Amino acid sequence: MTEKLPYDFDLRLDDPVSTHAIQFRLVPGGSRVLDIGCHTGILGAALQIHKHCEVTGIDNDKTALAIASERLHETNLVNLEIPGWSKALGNSDRFDVLLFGDVIEHTREPQRIIEESLGLLKQGGIAIISLPNIANLRVRLNLLFGKFIYSDAGILDWSHLRFFTL
Repeated sequence: MTEKLPYDFDLRLDDPVSTHAIQFRLVPGGSRVLDIGCHTGILGAALQIHKHCEVTGIDNDKTALAIASERLHETNLVNLEIPGWSKALGNSDRFDVLLFGDVIEHTREPQRIIEESLGLLKQGGIAIISLPNIANLRVRLNLLFGKFIYSDAGILDWSHLRFFTL
């Protein structure tokens, strides 16, 4: 597999409950994938290597995208918060899979972003959206004791602008 860099995280593709492993399993082999919020491209690289997918990654983090550009078929610097962002990708309906891997909770207008992205999806394509569940037992127990503490990662990541339940 692709070399792990300090800016990466562990994919844990063999972990049956890892969100990255679940996303990986849901993508059909040989698909054209738009990895929305691709970060350094490690999930996309795994899809290319193990499932023979063609992965285009988009992100607004220039440092992470520079790493992703070495791993993925194509990358684009895109800010999802700016309406019309999908035009930066050219042709419409070119992807079999839209992959939103733990990204939409970081946006101000998730519904608008998802609706705009659908114009990039081929007929019969799929959108995979992974979101943290704010109703997780650990969060609920902390709330019971009056604690709602943000952190650098996880369900209560300080950069989450939206919260979702199942």
